[in-house]
Amino acid sequence: MSFEELSKLLKGKVSLDEPLASYTSFGLGGPAKLLAHPADEEDLENILDFARQEGMRILVLGMGTNLLVKDSGFPGMVIRLTDGLKGIHRAPEGIEVGAGTEAKDVLDYCLHQGLQGMECFAGIPGSIGGMIKTNAGAFGGEMGSLVQKIRGINLNGEWLELGGDELGFGYRSSNLPNGLLITRTWLRLKEGKREEIKRQARENLKLKAKTQPLSQRSAGCIFKNPPQAPAAKLIQEVGGKGMRVEEVMVSPIHANFIVNLGGATASQVLLLIDQLRERVREAFGLTLELEVEIVGGEE
Repeated sequence: MSFEELSKLLKGKVSLDEPLASYTSFGLGGPAKLLAHPADEEDLENILDFARQEGMRILVLGMGTNLLVKDSGFPGMVIRLTDGLKGIHRAPEGIEVGAGTEAKDVLDYCLHQGLQGMECFAGIPGSIGGMIKTNAGAFGGEMGSLVQKIRGINLNGEWLELGGDELGFGYRSSNLPNGLLITRTWLRLKEGKREEIKRQARENLKLKAKTQPLSQRSAGCIFKNPPQAPAAKLIQEVGGKGMRVEEVMVSPIHANFIVNLGGATASQVLLLIDQLRERVREAFGLTLELEVEIVGGEE
């Protein structure tokens, strides 16, 4: 199958050599060899079939948060789920959600329906699929605790359904099978009082706005918190807060955020990450583990 044949086959769209910067929360990233926007699960099957025939690497993209794409771009197929694989419906024990649906839209739906469980994610900009993969968490809640089951397709084109208890959720991690692309999930939510749920969501968002640089371009927290202390505290203690490499800087508001000041490059972010890690390693003997995913480079 040629690129032209794939383009005609899809209900969605696919493009060549499109820069990824506008698709990431960091505002950084070189071009994708191919960027596909499936309209539905059938489109996704055809895209994966094409990529498999061409031996292409796959990168699944939601809202592009917790992600740093290198300046050289991604030499494979990038699949963006937020255009077609989204939507929210009531289910017997909560809701059924398309993996490309924004967390904000899910929270708004829950607030309207009086469903409790998503309010801890107020202000988090990711898509539901990405949040499940990384077991996103805030204010004592974690995504994994809400997942009843998921539906997805692997790189061989096989469809699977897995229960939440099969996904091995841990701190900012899951044991999602390698190469499995989540398309839908069922979240277990409780009925609650709308006003109380709205109040808690507002409080969480207000606190997040005070303690995180929400108005600047970033990828969220750069490092996972080690058992010894929060990463932000360790970075602050070694003088990392406000450190700058050209057009990227450690946020003065939260030391575990690196922000794009405008005109930044992924290479500048990587250099600043290395500098922060080295300072923490020298001071505390700890190697900070990345929470942000770094992708791209040569095949």
